[in-house]
Amino acid sequence: HASDCPPEVDFLTATVDVQRGGQRAPGRLYYLVTGWNGTDGRSYDLAWGHLILAPIGVQPTTGELHSGLDRMAALMTGLAAEWGRPLARRGVDVGDRQDELRLWLTKHPDWWAIKGAAGTIRPDLKASIGFDLGGTIYRREQQERNGRWWLYIIDTDPCRREAQAAFRVPPGKAGAAHLPKDLVVADTLLRHYCATCEIPDGKGGSKWSQRETDRKHHPEYQLRHDLLDCRTYAVALARSYQRELIRKAATPAPAAPAPPAGWVNDFTGGNEWTL
Repeated sequence: HASDCPPEVDFLTATVDVQRGGQRAPGRLYYLVTGWNGTDGRSYDLAWGHLILAPIGVQPTTGELHSGLDRMAALMTGLAAEWGRPLARRGVDVGDRQDELRLWLTKHPDWWAIKGAAGTIRPDLKASIGFDLGGTIYRREQQERNGRWWLYIIDTDPCRREAQAAFRVPPGKAGAAHLPKDLVVADTLLRHYCATCEIPDGKGGSKWSQRETDRKHHPEYQLRHDLLDCRTYAVALARSYQRELIRKAATPAPAAPAPPAGWVNDFTGGNEWTL
């Protein structure tokens, strides 16, 4: 599914969630492309869907997984070009099949390896204080036999909370999340977005619900909220990009190098300098 891109969108995020599949559902990729207004935080879900990689009961091979990700990357790059907006952040969830995904990511450095972490992020995960965006996203250096790489850890609770709350903001207002017209309650996107919500846990805190009624709506996929996970990751990626822009704007421009000794910088467009 894809829609038009509103003129107020400044940049895009792309997120992919990997599902290995099993006896009840096929191995597949869920994807979401969201547009963001960098001034007031409005957002727009512009493209989403899923790609089946193998039949039910057959785990996708590494080649099938990589081929599917190649198709996702090409789709999102093409949409960004069609809409004329920068694809500022791209992330794929490596919570499952991490070694196979790393092989693909080494050839696609513009994609981030992301992983959700529910609850409070432990201090040992906060490996780069200069990069960390508290309550949103952190990164940790992974050291493995095939080299070092960054894993971007997303604090899912506050990001999911922000993602769902944005849909309750009146349309057009600062921070509001928007969906294309003509969606109906039965559409997969809305079912995923509403498959869980934060409720009291009876102990003075809260927890995320699991709606048992989703079993009758999704007998083949069972209690899915993968597109909501993609939306949750998109919030974190958008915030990290905006933080990067703020830091760049606050960094002084480097001073121009001094001319060589003995030369006078009175160049006026000709081909020679004067002593």
